[in-house]
Amino acid sequence: MDTTKDPLIITAAVVLFIMLLLFAVVLTFIIRAQRQFYANSSKTVLSRLEILETERTRIARDLHDELSPMLSRVFMYVDVCSNRYGPAVSDFLLPPKDILSHLIERVAEIIKNLEDERIIKNGLQQSILTILEQYRHLQQLQSTFYYKVKSPLSRAATIGLYLILLELIQNTLKHAHASAIEVQIWQWRSFLFFNYKDNGSGTCFSGNPDGTGLKSLQQRIELLGGTPEANTQPGNGFQFHIPLKPHKDGSC
Repeated sequence: MDTTKDPLIITAAVVLFIMLLLFAVVLTFIIRAQRQFYANSSKTVLSRLEILETERTRIARDLHDELSPMLSRVFMYVDVCSNRYGPAVSDFLLPPKDILSHLIERVAEIIKNLEDERIIKNGLQQSILTILEQYRHLQQLQSTFYYKVKSPLSRAATIGLYLILLELIQNTLKHAHASAIEVQIWQWRSFLFFNYKDNGSGTCFSGNPDGTGLKSLQQRIELLGGTPEANTQPGNGFQFHIPLKPHKDGSC
């Protein structure tokens, strides 16, 4: 047996072991750095969304406490004048009364849509049915809604999907000029799927990537752990699909 090769083999084995050890250390460092990066990113997104939620709550409170009473008083004064000064004045004030009445009703609906606790109390399905009926009545936007979810949704998923839908509808009306939309939310095993489709011009978002609405939409989807898939063609409508992964506890 050639013993002169033993030191070389041992040296090579030691060098290989050290290289593997260094590789393992570097790989562990990279994995930890990535985890820390994703954790910090999630905290940043969550912080921004918490600021948005706080601002939405403040706006709802201001509308309820200040704007609604002012509109009601204006309507009361117009109504008094309409009844006091004869048919000519009554006919003249009829259009402003109708506008004020519609405005008061619309502000009340906006306040309801801004209240997160109402969404949680009513549940996602009923909240979406309510908002779709409002858009059908106010914007003549026809809709088809399919909902099949067995597992209870988390608070974040309930509010997040509701606000994502609102943003998509607003952009559809503003940019795509659609007359009908289709909303589908369903569950397959522990995965949740959200699908949105309109029959508009094929453009759901403006070309501005820094728009507040688009940023908010992206942040909400990121917070829910979803990866959006958009499909649009000029004249063939817009489709938006979000598959959501389950949480560690199995909930959506």
